[in-house]
Amino acid sequence: MVKYVNCNMNINIYKTKEELSDKLSDYIIENYINSSIAISGGTSPKILFKTLSKKLSKNINLETKFFWVDERCVSPDSEESNYKMTKENLFKNNIFKPENIFRIKGENDPEEEVINYSKTLRKNLKLVNNLPSFELVILGLGDDGHTASIFPHELEKFKESNDCVLATHPTSGQNRISLSEKIINNS
Repeated sequence: MVKYVNCNMNINIYKTKEELSDKLSDYIIENYINSSIAISGGTSPKILFKTLSKKLSKNINLETKFFWVDERCVSPDSEESNYKMTKENLFKNNIFKPENIFRIKGENDPEEEVINYSKTLRKNLKLVNNLPSFELVILGLGDDGHTASIFPHELEKFKESNDCVLATHPTSGQNRISLSEKIINNS
């Protein structure tokens, strides 16, 4: 069983990931194309991205602005890169304008990229309550209970006052850059 919660707080439950992806992609197309969207990486959204790409394949240069909820500190061509997964499954066929794709640069120094991505958010998003605000945030939930790249052992980082935070995977020790709670909740 898989589900999504829309902005009206309706809970929609589906039997398969495919059914969820079909319905959620329709919802996004109807309500959020040409908006600002923060997207997750990992395996959760991959099928959604494929479905959206297929449904939008006849479009070109849509104005939708894409940002990332989180990114692993790896190069953009790494198999672990959230950007690479999104590029291969959603950003094909020039559906979206390349200048509206604002990736977290995982190959950069992590502490500097936290600062740089915070600046990118503030420069390219509308501010609500003096905080960057997305029109839609797509989050996944890991088996260990993490969302974005905030893991259960670092919940206090999620509440930091910064726009972005530096997180650490509990097993591998890999650095990740993530949006903070205040940014996710402000959207």
